Amino acid sequence: MPLPKPDATHLYDPRFEHDACGIGFVARISGEADHSILHMALDALSNLEHRGAVADDAKTGDGAGVLTQIPRRLLARELEQRNLTADPQTLGLGMFFLPADEHQRIAAQQAIVAALSATGLGLVCWREVPINADALGERARSAMPAFVQALVARPGGLDDVAFERTLFVARKHMEAAFSAQNLAAYVPSLSGRTVVYKGLLLGSHLADFYLDLHDPAYTTAIAVYHQRYSTNTFPTWERAQPFRMLSHNGEINTIQGNANWMRAREAVLALPENWLADVPAGDLLAPVLDASGSDSAKLDNALELLVIAGRDVPHAMNMLVPEAWEKIPDLPIRCAPTISITPV
Repeated sequence: MPLPKPDATHLYDPRFEHDACGIGFVARISGEADHSILHMALDALSNLEHRGAVADDAKTGDGAGVLTQIPRRLLARELEQRNLTADPQTLGLGMFFLPADEHQRIAAQQAIVAALSATGLGLVCWREVPINADALGERARSAMPAFVQALVARPGGLDDVAFERTLFVARKHMEAAFSAQNLAAYVPSLSGRTVVYKGLLLGSHLADFYLDLHDPAYTTAIAVYHQRYSTNTFPTWERAQPFRMLSHNGEINTIQGNANWMRAREAVLALPENWLADVPAGDLLAPVLDASGSDSAKLDNALELLVIAGRDVPHAMNMLVPEAWEKIPDLPIRCAPTISITPV
């Protein structure tokens, strides 16, 4: 759902977009996964409708979604039904919004497979995401993409961190191919840890639309949920949250300056030596920020890069959202290090 470009015929300018949303999470400290965590998150999300907005069709919302751990039991059942022998505990899972047009969808899937192959990953199988389109409003349905998941095999010798980094680079490869071929495809998540289910609807309709979310085999120990409220921005399927690493309430006043600084730093992005040597790091990893994304989406892009480069989440968040440091006399001021992807 492309955004209109600023011109002389209207007053819209994407630099002045803001939003204000409802967010929360449910987690079991022991790390034990079951369906009740997701059920509680969906119940809480339904109670956040007052933090969202609804269109004139009474069903199309500004966006809602959940981020959870990969539902391993659900994937195990899928593999069993297909007589596949892959280990569900080691798989990565990609969630894709693909073009509704069949020819463009096939092209997008070919680009995905090529990106996986280029980064040493293998596709185990495609999975059509079960949906109920009747749960959508007319406006959301008219802009609805196709929903496909990719089960991705982990190569031998890659630990969790190395696998996550490889999936990150594969996704950047996909996004570059989508852009080059002018394909309206988007990757809500591609990870060995988490998956995102989101859409242009109200939180109370999320599980009615994505039938997986009602499945008892969908187990997780964490669930982050988000109900979007767009005050003066255009809601789209892609802009629904959670994003790949965070849910956020928008209203970043310094977004333009932050984006400019990130673009300036793209010149020093680096990949490990001899890793995808035929593709320059700058061409593969840049742009870091999705220019069509919201302020929250761009924050998520920056957070993801810092974490993939080797920092933990608290460290990365302190870099991106630092405390007011000017009046702290014993805090040293140091130059920021070069952002690089640690060799796997």
